[in-house]
Amino acid sequence: MGAEPGRSDGVFSEPRVIPARDAVDWVSYGDHVMVVTVTGERDGPEGPWLRVVDMRVDEAVWSREGAAVPGVFRSYAAGVRARDGRPPYALVGEPRYEVGSTYVVAVFRAERSAAPDGWVVFSGLPCQGGRIGDGEMAGGAANADGVMAAVGGRDAAALRALLAATPPDPVSLKYPHLDGAARFQATAAERSGRSSRAAP
Repeated sequence: MGAEPGRSDGVFSEPRVIPARDAVDWVSYGDHVMVVTVTGERDGPEGPWLRVVDMRVDEAVWSREGAAVPGVFRSYAAGVRARDGRPPYALVGEPRYEVGSTYVVAVFRAERSAAPDGWVVFSGLPCQGGRIGDGEMAGGAANADGVMAAVGGRDAAALRALLAATPPDPVSLKYPHLDGAARFQATAAERSGRSSRAAP
């Protein structure tokens, strides 16, 4: 993990599980898109720089066919609060996921994962007071800028309509048996292979 160049405010960059930017990414690789509230946090198994956060599901906005919606779940999050002289931090383009704050998150259930409960939050936006884009966004401008452009300042109903009208990447549909991360990797590999074969 490295500090984002030119920044000294505790925002760091690292490779993302799924580099999701728009609604196509969310419905291609997610099991659910949900409005959640963070209700608790604790240090993760690797120490204070990786937290386990408790998330209460307030509303299921979209679900992959056949995927059961959890009522509560735990996931990893960066951004421990300041203590012992250590500054809080966040990943670039992502919220910190602070206790008491509300977010809309895209998640998948990992087949093999050390994540608590197996749930992986791969993209998220603040949703304080029911307005997407309002609230804590410690990582700066959102990675999911395509979603923000479409429904920023609006409510979950607008996001539900967007996702319902968005078809997944057709290549991703070939890999329904894979979890979100593996489906993304398989889709990217197939598209890369096509591009290589098409190149002169």
